[in-house]
Amino acid sequence: MATPKVVLVGDPIIDVVAHISHEDLEKLNFEAGGCMLAEEQELQALLAMPEVHSTARRTLGGSAANVSKSLAVLGRDLSVHFCGMVGADDASQLVVAGFASHHVVPELLTSDKSTASCVCLTFSSTRRGAIVSLDLAAVEIVRGRWDAIRALLEQGLVDVLFCNDQEAGAAAPPLRTLQQAATFLCQYVKICVISRGPEGSFIRSQGGEEALGTTGTVRVHDTVGAGDAFTAGALWALLARRDLPSVASIGCRVGTLAVQTDGAEIDRARLEELRSHIANAAADAGPPAWNVLTK
Repeated sequence: MATPKVVLVGDPIIDVVAHISHEDLEKLNFEAGGCMLAEEQELQALLAMPEVHSTARRTLGGSAANVSKSLAVLGRDLSVHFCGMVGADDASQLVVAGFASHHVVPELLTSDKSTASCVCLTFSSTRRGAIVSLDLAAVEIVRGRWDAIRALLEQGLVDVLFCNDQEAGAAAPPLRTLQQAATFLCQYVKICVISRGPEGSFIRSQGGEEALGTTGTVRVHDTVGAGDAFTAGALWALLARRDLPSVASIGCRVGTLAVQTDGAEIDRARLEELRSHIANAAADAGPPAWNVLTK
């Protein structure tokens, strides 16, 4: 059988992860879990603050890039490629090195602009010939651009939709339960995957099959990249022909690794260990979730 090729498209972003206190976050008047656009001067001013600068470190981030790195390690029998754009600057070398360390094939265009960057402030707290998945990415995007997202979904170009519970609620605001929101979203896609943070995950297929994933009790270091890690785990499980409950469970297990990690860079050895453990587990009871996507 030919090696499956997975192509991820997105913006490679240099994540500058800094750990600050909850009090400092409030002083900055930032909302926990939120995001905002900033000009280069604003980012530099933020990074110059002692409470930020003292713990800041740079890693390769961006949702699609995060998913590609974990997926390439988990799916060693896959050929994982990333398409995106970087600037002609030093940061682009960090992007290339980040992909290389995880055996992702970068196919990058170069712009005369700077490579995108994002400051992540964390604090402690307890058909095309291809199957296409889409991650809704942020509740702010869903609230502000739902009409455009729905227009895309109505074209039938997306097979698997990833979102968290906030994003699902924003897409279907009159609907009160996850089951109702997932049913609503499944009118557009074959599988809807909803991550729920410490509450685990909920998955529904267009045919009505449902599955829940649960998380164990772990010490949370930070949640940067946890949703992306969940997505990588769930995608890998789909590609490995696992059943729907296993897709939900494996996504949660990879996401759980991410919350115990500094930033979005999960230790490769821990991913390899998890991969071996899952590969040696008992066979699934149900049919592969992949079958839903190929009907």
